[in-house]
Amino acid sequence: MKTARKGRQSAYISIRSKLVAAVAMLLVASFMVVSSSYAWFTLSTAPEVKGITTTVGANGNLEIALYTGGEVAQSGIGDAGKNETWGNLIDLTTEGNTTYGLAEIKLYPTRLNVVDTNKISSTSPLLTPKYAADGRVEDLEQATLYGTYNTKQGQFMEYEAANAMDGETVVQSQYGVRAIGSSTGLTAQQNDYRIAKGAITDARNSILTYANLSLSESGSKLASIAVDRALNGSTADTKYDASSIGPMLQNLNLAIEQIDAMVLSYIKTQVAKQNQAQEADAYAEFRALFYAETVTDEQLETWVTTYDSAGKLSKVWEYREAIKDVVDNSSTKYAALAEDKQATWTELQGVLTGLVDLDSVTVAGLTMTELRETDENGDYVHMSTILNSMSSGLDVALTPPADATIATNGVYINIANLSAANVNATISVYVMSANIPAKMVTKVSPTPAVEADLTTVIPDEPEKGETTSAKILDTLYGYVVDLVFRTNAAGSNLKLQSTPINRIYSGDTNEATMGLGSFMTFYYTSKFNADNVKNLMKNIRIVFANSDGTIYAVGGLDISKAETETGKSLVYAPIGLYEATSFNWTDDGFTPVDTGLKFVSEDNAVITALDQNQPEHLSVYVYLDGDSVENSSVAASGDVIGTLNLQFSSDANLIPMDYNPLKTPATTENNNNQGSGEVQEPENGEDVTP
Repeated sequence: MKTARKGRQSAYISIRSKLVAAVAMLLVASFMVVSSSYAWFTLSTAPEVKGITTTVGANGNLEIALYTGGEVAQSGIGDAGKNETWGNLIDLTTEGNTTYGLAEIKLYPTRLNVVDTNKISSTSPLLTPKYAADGRVEDLEQATLYGTYNTKQGQFMEYEAANAMDGETVVQSQYGVRAIGSSTGLTAQQNDYRIAKGAITDARNSILTYANLSLSESGSKLASIAVDRALNGSTADTKYDASSIGPMLQNLNLAIEQIDAMVLSYIKTQVAKQNQAQEADAYAEFRALFYAETVTDEQLETWVTTYDSAGKLSKVWEYREAIKDVVDNSSTKYAALAEDKQATWTELQGVLTGLVDLDSVTVAGLTMTELRETDENGDYVHMSTILNSMSSGLDVALTPPADATIATNGVYINIANLSAANVNATISVYVMSANIPAKMVTKVSPTPAVEADLTTVIPDEPEKGETTSAKILDTLYGYVVDLVFRTNAAGSNLKLQSTPINRIYSGDTNEATMGLGSFMTFYYTSKFNADNVKNLMKNIRIVFANSDGTIYAVGGLDISKAETETGKSLVYAPIGLYEATSFNWTDDGFTPVDTGLKFVSEDNAVITALDQNQPEHLSVYVYLDGDSVENSSVAASGDVIGTLNLQFSSDANLIPMDYNPLKTPATTENNNNQGSGEVQEPENGEDVTP
């Protein structure tokens, strides 16, 4: 019996050993995907939610516009899509947010400055912390201002001062999208320098964020292909679903964009330093080229040569070009696959070639040659090492050989060099009805590559040159979106719409007019888990107030309804209104009562009453509550990227006019399911969608 049992065990181990080794080798030989390491902060001083975009909408006979001051423009023929005319959709993602400056705003922990009775201060809307020498908060300062985006300066500036400086030539609104921040009286050159200096690190971290997303969206599917090939083998004609490579390449292209952002940010520090003595207007004219909406590869390459005084920028560009060549080549081969993206193993290998140097891969510390070693029975010699490694997560490592060059490193080694840290990722490989954890790491030393570390050659801050009377908001904490609503319904209320509904016709499935509801979604790196993100999200406050700052309602993210998506590092949570009795405004800020924050039902999520045919102003304040955010939820720059969407509705029964092209035609299936098959008219509540 012992011999038989031993024989079965040996057979089992042999099969499993061959399978696991085959999977490991095929997986590694095909792709190596990485994520960013996470830098913990010791103080709750700067949880960051970067690049927030906001989309706001309304529906039916409930209309909305972005309020930028003065009279709201009447809608006319050809006005569709204009945010400042009456309609049912406001899109603040237009042109990459360059018009509104939203991408520049970060949420740092603050306290809403409520004065009188539930009224936001008109002079300093947010209170910001003052830190003692030991890093603890010793006081809160009333030092914030409202600022709108000055398109000529490319900065948020206090409205009156900015217009006084440049007169009628400044394209700037008094309201619309306003940042809340502080001003230290910096010159434009100093402010540009400080922002660009911080953006170098931001971009470097974001390179890793997008590399991690390429794993989140593609790793599991690619691993499944490797498993299938290991289990079943394949012929030259066997086809695999290669569609998951698309998102992988998309995220790698986004990583390349962040490399470009890092390069451009470094160039901006040089521009600011070298032109520190220029007067404000002269500097504004000169800097415009570097802050244009679109900067071409050719321009960047030229500037790399011009501003590479320390000799490292050209090396970064060499890394960038090597990465881009591989990703472009893979993208071309991927695009050449059949429309259904079914591909043979050879075609898959062709698409993925160049991401890693295959000779540098080790599994559980074993080289590819060692992994293939077998004994006289055909069993892999080192299988026990692999199995032991699997108990804690199969260790797959990529170490560049001593003679490696930028051209032969592979994409992910080069990304590690440019991203200031060795990178790692964890995935789950499904084998024999079980998920086997695998750890993928790069082992680059020193990291980052000394020759390409731009942070060591950033120039000194510009000295005081010609000053300007304009107050530049050099530190941004939160933002306000100014809206105006109107309805032709009598006795109606404006509501926050959490659940997605169509902006015009209920029951309609036309994607062009389908709203998304009110929610926030956050992507995060592998070193910042979903629980951390949820703990961060629950401290974001969304305050609805009228034009003089009187608070109508306060909303937040309902973490009890938060969702994650398999294979993606994201958390989604709907936005609701808090019950008014579940919190108080005190000298200590926004304070939940003993029973905790509670959300009203969506049916009762009323923000304010609307007078028939009269515009109603509404300002939406978004900030991170520093009184409740926890240290464990602090996000390093680039580790968390969020998207905000707001949708509104009315409690009146709004009936839009019939217009069949905006409705989904009735079908036989609809007739069977709905009786008449006719599109249902809107019920109480209409749609707002981003």
